[in-house]
Amino acid sequence: MYNSYSGSPVRKSKGTAIAGFVLGMVTLGFAWIIFVNAVSVITGLAGTVISIISLARKNSGLKVLAVIGLIASLIGMIFSVLMWASFWSDDIYQFLEPVAEFLY
Repeated sequence: MYNSYSGSPVRKSKGTAIAGFVLGMVTLGFAWIIFVNAVSVITGLAGTVISIISLARKNSGLKVLAVIGLIASLIGMIFSVLMWASFWSDDIYQFLEPVAEFLY
């Protein structure tokens, strides 16, 4: 495929797929840390959008990385929200109280 303006070959853009993959892995990494996982929601949203853009492009390569980035971003965001909700909920303390009494 050639660029119609300059006559040079069109380069396949792999940057969006790689960026979506990296943001998905960052989201999964930050989702485990309770006060940092608010950042993982932001990186997850960015990773999701960038991965979807990469999948929508017909000329992009590395679609597997884009799919993995999309799945990792979504799982990381869900896990982050669940971690945050369980940390601030009273139900988690009531759930863990019998375990603490058993251990101590």
